[in-house]
Amino acid sequence: MKLMNKIEENVIGIALLATTLIIFVNVIMRYFMNQSLTWAEEVVKYLMIWIAFIGGSTCFRKGVHVSIDFIVDLLPKKAQIFMVTVITIICGAFTTAMAYYGIKLVEFIQNSGQVSPALSMPMWIPYLALPIGFTLMTIRNLEIFIKILRGKHEVNIDPLDKNLDVGGVM
Repeated sequence: MKLMNKIEENVIGIALLATTLIIFVNVIMRYFMNQSLTWAEEVVKYLMIWIAFIGGSTCFRKGVHVSIDFIVDLLPKKAQIFMVTVITIICGAFTTAMAYYGIKLVEFIQNSGQVSPALSMPMWIPYLALPIGFTLMTIRNLEIFIKILRGKHEVNIDPLDKNLDVGGVM
């Protein structure tokens, strides 16, 4: 799993760096040379898609996905563990289904021969982010589920929530 963590973080880091550089160069060219990179917007859009789907897996690993957890936080510890288990199973089923249908979508697009407008790149390449990202998220859900079964998963309470008063005044 450590290798998977490193790969995810490196892919996200490189994609973010590339996105930043492409946008920067394109802005400089547009305003100082009165020309623009015709492919820049398209590449940045596809990189952002990859960042989002690979980043989703990283968010599962770190437990930082957006969630409405105030009800779970009010429950006793055993009920919290039960709720986290149910949520993990539901998320795992969802990410597995999305990975499966993502593969179907990639196959469909690959068979259609569709290419991107600026790069003439096969469109199945950007769409490949869906099954890869959701497969990684499924693996992360499975990892969390195994930790729950072994009793090693901690129910995370947001550190900011601990400091907030019920009335909203700190």
